[in-house]
Amino acid sequence: MELKKGRTIFDADGEKVGDISRVVLDPQTLDVSHVVVEKGFLFKEDHVVPAAAIKFSDDDGAYLDPTATADDFPPFEERTYLGFDPVSRGYAPAAEAPAMIFFPPVGSWGVPEYVGERTNVPAVVRNIPEGSVALEPGAEVRSADGEKLGDVAEVLTAGDTGHTTHLVIEEGMFFKHRKTIPMTWVASLTDDHVRLAVNADVVERVPEQS
Repeated sequence: MELKKGRTIFDADGEKVGDISRVVLDPQTLDVSHVVVEKGFLFKEDHVVPAAAIKFSDDDGAYLDPTATADDFPPFEERTYLGFDPVSRGYAPAAEAPAMIFFPPVGSWGVPEYVGERTNVPAVVRNIPEGSVALEPGAEVRSADGEKLGDVAEVLTAGDTGHTTHLVIEEGMFFKHRKTIPMTWVASLTDDHVRLAVNADVVERVPEQS
């Protein structure tokens, strides 16, 4: 199954749930645990969908298990606003989101300053497994010897399982060149960076996709 930005997720009745915006990988096994799905048209919101909830896929998109509904999936990021307490000089949960966010609030002498109850800062919690990586579309791919090879275009899994087999990397601005490399070549990854365990000359010998 191909997992890439913009691939559509449908429920079991064929109704569109949203489009994939990120793929969540376990950095140890490099398997896909979840996908982040963007819902909505004007007011978009990202939700986390377990890979196990995707029953099958075809050329049109991927389909959820009949027992799963769009309402089951939590938002990708949840924000709790922390208000500055002038007594303790610290931050505590605030009931309301701010009109404007200043972090840290700084006075004219560079000292944190209490400006009002609505001067708050957001604390962001991601609803994905601890330590996992929400790989961004276009994450940079570099070889073991530090050469930039391109950007992540797709993550390929075996059938409809979460077991990843390959990355598709893309390079070039106007004339795109794509190569498929095995996940066994991946040494480490973060949200926006993939480091390979092989040097650039090894990847150069991989044939380009037609």
